[in-house]
Amino acid sequence: MASVNVEGPVVKSVQELSINGVEPPHYYIRREDDRPVKASAPTSPIPVIDLVLLFSDSKEKEMEKLRHGFWYLQTVGHGIPSSLLDEVGKIAKEFYNLPPEEKRRYSTAVANEDGEEGYGNDDQIPAENQIIDWSDRLYLLVLPEDQRNTTHWPDNPTTFRTIND
Repeated sequence: MASVNVEGPVVKSVQELSINGVEPPHYYIRREDDRPVKASAPTSPIPVIDLVLLFSDSKEKEMEKLRHGFWYLQTVGHGIPSSLLDEVGKIAKEFYNLPPEEKRRYSTAVANEDGEEGYGNDDQIPAENQIIDWSDRLYLLVLPEDQRNTTHWPDNPTTFRTIND
């Protein structure tokens, strides 16, 4: 997504701005009083959420950890083979390393009418003074399968669809 104009300023992809050494536009910069307060190091360990326990009969302990506000989601115990997670991570990196014009083919602004699925920045600046997140995303609905729309899924890298399916 090189740039998109959606009822407001032109939004360039974060990757393009950072590669070209461009200073972030004003709509990415929060006012001093809106920025998070700098926190000191945590005094207690960061809670680890176990997916298996979260969806079991003994989920209350895991639910309490979620209320903590900041936590780490454990990537074991969920039934997804680590080799598949490695492949998904590899294919995602390959996608993000594609040239901007290739990723533009899957832009949220052109890929679909609702603008949700696809590549780009979800914050499409509905108001002139809105501050948006400094991120580019590839958002694809995977589950439930009957709502999956693979027309938004990239063809490149060539194994993207196979790995993510």
